[in-house]
Amino acid sequence: MRLFVWLALGEWRAQPFRNALSVAAIAIGVALGFAVHLVNAAALERFTSGLNRVRGSADLQIRAGSPAGFDEEIYAQLLAHEGPMAAVASSIDVASPVVERDLTSMDDPSISLHISGIDALRAARVTPSLIGRPDAASDDAQDESARRTPAWFDPDALFVTAALSDAIHKRVGDGIALQLDGRQVDLRIAGRLSDDPEQDARTPLSSSSSSNPANARRVFRASMDIAGAQWRLDRLGRLSRIDLRLAEGADAARVRDAIAAWLPRDAQVVSADDDRARTGDLSRAYRVNLDMLALMALLTGAFLVYSTQSLAVARRRAQLAVLRVVGVVRKRVVIQVLAEGTMQGVVGGLLGLVAGVAIAAAALRWLGGDLGGGYFAAGKEGFALDLHRLIIASPEAAATFFVLGLAAALVGSYLPAREAASEAPAIALKSAGSDVSRRRASPWVGAALIVAGGACALLPAIGGLPIAGYVAMALLLFGGIAAMPWVARRALAPFATREGRVAIALDLALKRLWAAPSAAAIALCGIVAS
Repeated sequence: MRLFVWLALGEWRAQPFRNALSVAAIAIGVALGFAVHLVNAAALERFTSGLNRVRGSADLQIRAGSPAGFDEEIYAQLLAHEGPMAAVASSIDVASPVVERDLTSMDDPSISLHISGIDALRAARVTPSLIGRPDAASDDAQDESARRTPAWFDPDALFVTAALSDAIHKRVGDGIALQLDGRQVDLRIAGRLSDDPEQDARTPLSSSSSSNPANARRVFRASMDIAGAQWRLDRLGRLSRIDLRLAEGADAARVRDAIAAWLPRDAQVVSADDDRARTGDLSRAYRVNLDMLALMALLTGAFLVYSTQSLAVARRRAQLAVLRVVGVVRKRVVIQVLAEGTMQGVVGGLLGLVAGVAIAAAALRWLGGDLGGGYFAAGKEGFALDLHRLIIASPEAAATFFVLGLAAALVGSYLPAREAASEAPAIALKSAGSDVSRRRASPWVGAALIVAGGACALLPAIGGLPIAGYVAMALLLFGGIAAMPWVARRALAPFATREGRVAIALDLALKRLWAAPSAAAIALCGIVAS
C-alpha cells in the first residue's frame, strides 16, 4: 500500500499543473450541476409556497378557462341544495368567490397589480392572506358618508403590500391610478395586506411574466371587495375562480369528479396536486436544459481526466512495467491508475460542492430564481434563507453530484488504466521513450457509436422530455472521438509514406502520429475539454 500511495503522490508532485487542471474540470462540472439544482429547487419551492399562500386552505378550486371568467350563477348553483349539485353541496364547508385582473400602474408602467376581488367574510375562512388590514389613517382621506362603509366593502378601497407602497411611493389614504383596457381606474389605498418578506411583492407564475426579460414586469399582490372589483374592473356577473374548502370527512375525489362533470367548458376544477404539477411542468424544459448543460460540464471534466491520465500512463510506461516485472499483477496496476483518478475526483468533487453553493448564492442574489431569464415573475430577495434550508434539508443532492464527479474521474481513468495493464512489460521496457499507444486503430467502435447516436436522434420523447436526443448527442461525441485514431491513420498515410517531400521536423511529426494514431483521440479530448 505504501508503494502505491508513494507512486500516486509522486505523480501529483511531478505534474501538479496538469493534475490541477483535471481537478478543476471536475470541480467546475460538480459546481455547475449542484448550483443549478439549488437554484431550481429554491425557485420551485418559492413558487409553490406562493401558490399555497394564495390558495390558503382551499381543497379545490374552480377556475376560469379564459381571462374573461365564468358566469357567477355557477357559484349560486354550486351551493344550492336543489338541482344537479345537491348531492355534493353538503360536502362543501366554505365556497369563496374571487375575481382577478391584472392592471398596470399609471405612475410606473413597469409595475403591474394582480388584484383579487374577494368576499371578506368568506375569504377569512379560506384565504386569510388576501384579507387587508384597514388603517385608521385612511379615515382622514374620507368624508363622513364614506366612513360609514367598512373599508372591506368600500368599492374604491384597495389593499396593497408594503412592497408596492414603497415601489410607487404611496401610503395608506393616497389615491392610486391604474390602467385597464386603455382607460384609467382611480382607487384608494385603504390598508395593507399581510406583510410577508418572503412573499411580499410577488405573484408566482403570474400571467404577466414573460420569457423575454425585456418584457418582464414587477407584479404585486392587491385585493379589494368582490362587488367593487366586478364593477370597477369590468367583470359584472363574472368570476375568475371559486375557492372550496370541503367539510371534514368529505371525499375530495368524489366531489371533484361531480363538479367536473357539471361545469361548463369555460371552467375547470383543480386541486393542490394539480397546482404543484403545473408549477413543475411550466419550468420543466427550462430546468432540464440547465441540468443537461451542467452534466455536459461533467462530461468535459471526464475528457480532461482521460487526456491527463493517458499522457501520465504513456510517460510512466517503464515505471509501470517495472511493477509488473517485480510481481505486481495486472489488476493492481489498474487499481493504481484508478486510485489516482479517484483522488482527482474526490478533491474536485469537494471543491465543486463548495463552489456550487457560492455560485447558487450569487445567482439567486443577482439574477433571481430564473437566472435572469425572465421566465418567472418572482423577485430576487429572500432566496438566501431558502438556499440555506435546502442545503440542510437535502444532503442527498450534494452526495449525488459528488458521486457524479467521482464517476466522471473514474470513467476518464478507466481506459488508460486498462491499457497500462494490458501491455507486455518487456515491450514497454524496450520502448520506454514512446509516450503513446501503438494499438491498431479500428473504425468499428466509433462507427457503431455514431450509428447508435443517429438512431437515438430519431426516437420520440420520453415523458415529454428528449431523453433520447441527449443520449444521441453523447453517443455521437464518443463515436467521433473513438473513430479519430482510424481517421488520423488513413488521412496521414499518404504523407507518412513519402520521403523527402516536407521538412524533417514535420516529416517526423507526421510519421509519429501515423504510427501511433491513438494520440489523435487524446488530442481531440483536449480540444473537447477546452
